[in-house]
Amino acid sequence: MLTAWAFFSPAPVLAQSDRPLRIRIPVDAVSFDWNVAGEGLTRFIFTNIMDGLMTLDAKLAPVPALAQHVQVSADGLNYIIRVREGVKWSDGKPLTAEDFVTSWKRLLDPLERKGSARHFRNVVHAAEYNAGATHDFASVGIKAISMNVLGITLSRPQTDFLSVLALPQLYPLRQDILARYGRAWHEPGKIVTLGPYFPLVHEAGKRIVLKRNALYWGPQPKISTVEISVIDEDAKAVAKFKAGELDFAIPLNFKEAGAVRQLPTFRFASMFRTRTLFFNVTKYPLNLRPVRQAIRLALDRAALGQYLQGMYGRADQWVNDALLGPKPLKSEDLAENEEPPVDPARARALLKEAGVTPESLGKLELIVLSLDENALVAGFLASQLKQSLGLNIDVKLVSRDSLIQAVDLGAGHMVIYSRTSAYADAYPVLASMLSESGENSSRWKNGSYDAIIHSIEGKPAGPARRQLIHEALDLLLTREVPLVPLYAESFGYLVSPATQGLVVNPLAEINLRSVSFSK
Repeated sequence: MLTAWAFFSPAPVLAQSDRPLRIRIPVDAVSFDWNVAGEGLTRFIFTNIMDGLMTLDAKLAPVPALAQHVQVSADGLNYIIRVREGVKWSDGKPLTAEDFVTSWKRLLDPLERKGSARHFRNVVHAAEYNAGATHDFASVGIKAISMNVLGITLSRPQTDFLSVLALPQLYPLRQDILARYGRAWHEPGKIVTLGPYFPLVHEAGKRIVLKRNALYWGPQPKISTVEISVIDEDAKAVAKFKAGELDFAIPLNFKEAGAVRQLPTFRFASMFRTRTLFFNVTKYPLNLRPVRQAIRLALDRAALGQYLQGMYGRADQWVNDALLGPKPLKSEDLAENEEPPVDPARARALLKEAGVTPESLGKLELIVLSLDENALVAGFLASQLKQSLGLNIDVKLVSRDSLIQAVDLGAGHMVIYSRTSAYADAYPVLASMLSESGENSSRWKNGSYDAIIHSIEGKPAGPARRQLIHEALDLLLTREVPLVPLYAESFGYLVSPATQGLVVNPLAEINLRSVSFSK
């Protein structure tokens, strides 16, 4: 038996503006290669130059986009997807099912080792192909059945698979474009897109210009041009906004936000993001569990919250509560993970138990992305650990490329960055810490944790699934401590009074289709 799901949307004619929408971002997009798109501040660029089979609605539930019709077998293993007909790429060529196969084969290429390949973990033989155990892509459960019909076969049910199909990393890609331009396919002037915009200009580290795609299959956006400026200093961004040179500035660090939060142009958006301190468990002394537990007990996250001027929420559970699913009818049936009390005395005792003396350690390197707020937070934490444990922390502020390289190579003792949920579920966050995960920057491995997470992915939302999530979090946050959640992130941003319909959702996505200027 198949469950069928069809979706049709009208394409209304909307009033359009020739005035550009001027946006500030603090870091540049590395490229427009959506197979390696991140989940951070530049995700909105990808979701506005492309569409996927599915998209997320206002409640972050998956609904069809380029998929006109979806059929799922009763056992949840077979997906037959009819690709929307009449959709054209920005150069006028029609979209086909084969374009998805091209993209996904590239995503799984064992020579590329893209982290996004994890999204196909349950597709038949995808993991084997990605690991190089088989070189026959025809054995992978991804097939173009016809020009407009795509088939996907899973090895086991995956309750979040429709949400996965909305991810930017899974957007389609044309083989002729790859063949013609090779690794340069995503550069402006070469790239072709399916979204409401296409990238016209990319000056690395300076600016991006998006232009309205006249061949877009859906409603045309109201604004013809989007000018995105890369401004790394928040104070400069605020000054430009006040001078009328920006329509939208995102995000602002807590000090800049605190100075403008009373303005009518200030907005605040909660995120499914947690700023996190990750320990490199392969480096001494962080390979010792008592040392990691000691640092956790020495960090006063309530004091950090006060230092951040109340701009952010607590992150006791690492995963946003909205992603955990329904609670049991009786609250006593589930022990929630709570933030442990700050206990410097117990922390020092743990160091002693581990045979570690701060004087013998030298400096422990803490690597963070070079942004205003990161520098302030890292400095605050370093001061706390010096005062409570006598640890000497060497804060290294690095570029995004250097941060990615440091994490990949296992450099440094600790790193701070945000862990974002790719969609509205706890699973992608928790799965990032699986032993085999390419996102496991701590290099921590735990078989019990892996077993819990693998049992979660096929279980429907409900109290039983939530209980498993809390068991996993207990391992992460109390018993093993490969990481310490610092705070639940929110975005403070400025938007001009004339800019209408601009909303930031908890995934840091901004739907530019709906933005307009008031008269």
